[in-house]
Amino acid sequence: FIVASFVVFFYIHDFHHTLKKPRPGAKGVLYAVPSKMQPGLNVMTTYIDNNGCNVFDDGGKILSRFPGRFCKFIPRMGLLTSFSNKISLLDSHLNPIWQHEAEEIHHDVTVSIPRGEIFYLDTRLHAKTHFCEDILVGLKFSGEEIFRMSITDLLPAMKRITGGRHDSTPVLSNHNCYLDPTHTNSVDVVPPGFEERGVFYKPGNILLSVSEQSILIILDRKSGKIVWSYH
Repeated sequence: FIVASFVVFFYIHDFHHTLKKPRPGAKGVLYAVPSKMQPGLNVMTTYIDNNGCNVFDDGGKILSRFPGRFCKFIPRMGLLTSFSNKISLLDSHLNPIWQHEAEEIHHDVTVSIPRGEIFYLDTRLHAKTHFCEDILVGLKFSGEEIFRMSITDLLPAMKRITGGRHDSTPVLSNHNCYLDPTHTNSVDVVPPGFEERGVFYKPGNILLSVSEQSILIILDRKSGKIVWSYH
């Protein structure tokens, strides 16, 4: 234990002293330890302006900037980006391989490498009533749509679970919604290796965080029903 503690201490001490104190107001790469880095490019998403996707090298030089609220490298496939009502897969020259049209991509896009799938949250505005409907959409890495369902249709089931304690107050949102009863914030796909924890952890099932109902749910992939919840 003592030997291990010394090893950890000197590793942290060595790492700390390789870092240079950044200049006040400095931008770009503030710390870099070449011996602990792997070659390649980096992707960062910002919300400062419309050019949210930034591709830069290990020296912090920005090689490309383009519109996007979500950017992720998919190994041996390309760069996946989303912006407003489009999801695109780009090649190494940032040319579109395919493009998928949505209504209004909302908050989250997730990539399941083991399954070769992409899931995103879409928002449909019903203009006459200013009602926002959350929609869950799944794509293959080829861009083919494989899954679509209304999360808002699950509202009665969620209310039965929570006792209906989380009805949203009508407020005009940035989607021009007065009624936004679900406002789903996050989506993920259950990966392999969790089956022993319960049947609801079946690989491919879908985990959602539904903000306005203050609930986490897992959906059965085939039936679309809620098989697990936490609130």
